Amino acid sequence: MNAKKFSEAMSELDSKYIEEALNYKKRVQKPVWVKWGAMAACLCLIVVAIITVPSMLIPQESDGGAGGTIADAPPMVYVNDTLYKQSTKQTSYSELKDDFVYLGIIDSDITNLQNNSNGNASDGIPRENFQANHPIVGAKVYQYGNNIVVEIEGKYWLYEKVLQEAPTLFAKQSVIDAIEQDITGQEIEGWTETANAIFDLEYVIPIYSTANVTEDSLAILETLAFDNQYMIPVMSNGKCIGTATVAQQENKWVIAVYEHGFDLKTEVDKNKDTATCFVDVVQLNERGFLISADTEEFVAVSGFGISDNMSGQELLNRILDNAGTTNNTEG
Repeated sequence: MNAKKFSEAMSELDSKYIEEALNYKKRVQKPVWVKWGAMAACLCLIVVAIITVPSMLIPQESDGGAGGTIADAPPMVYVNDTLYKQSTKQTSYSELKDDFVYLGIIDSDITNLQNNSNGNASDGIPRENFQANHPIVGAKVYQYGNNIVVEIEGKYWLYEKVLQEAPTLFAKQSVIDAIEQDITGQEIEGWTETANAIFDLEYVIPIYSTANVTEDSLAILETLAFDNQYMIPVMSNGKCIGTATVAQQENKWVIAVYEHGFDLKTEVDKNKDTATCFVDVVQLNERGFLISADTEEFVAVSGFGISDNMSGQELLNRILDNAGTTNNTEG
């Protein structure tokens, strides 16, 4: 196309289109990273909301008046050579009861030792008399049955007795050796009135009791108390003729009770593959074996109180029902 024809073609264009062409501005596109950055920011806001909102809606548990405690350790106190842990349900009483017996005050705590490398308090467990693992120095301590209560901020908080070791079905060898050394064959014959009566020391069975059951108890295992007593089958001519209960008096093992005809050995043989420990249900005059796996089961020994097997929860309910009946009768 020559210049003349181009000029003629341009003259035919409407001036409106020429003006629009001169004023045209290219549309600017936002960089890709801006778009994706905005999407990422939105995603972060959603994640934060998911994490924080539920925690804002869930009620926070009370510390039970205990103040700060050592990480991963429940509130505990050590009083008169016994360890106590705050009740699982954080039971407290608003007034001083008549059956609270004053023992003393908490005079030390180990919260300032939680990072100590000497190993004495790193596990968060107090081990000195009237010591706590939370800052309650000066708090008054009262005996309450087999447990204690500690006065904190005007309330009396229940602390339950803790077993120092996990329950076992059979005694340690050191205990067996001491019993064998302290109790003579003559004493066994005298108690049983049977010549040649002997202990079967392969069946020295610790006795755990349900003495610590309260209305707040959640499982039988956590209520068990051990008073350093053992049951032992008494044998004569290869047959179990009864069972002796032994205890310590003035650092010497002695026979405390003999039950003629109670074949402990047979009962243990029937349950030793599954039983956690032997239990004396003192509230119901019942004995049996506690099986504590995924769930608790109580296997009763015939001849004592109730004779049917049941779940741990059912046993707890019976103990509490019996306590309520007894209290109503006494009232």
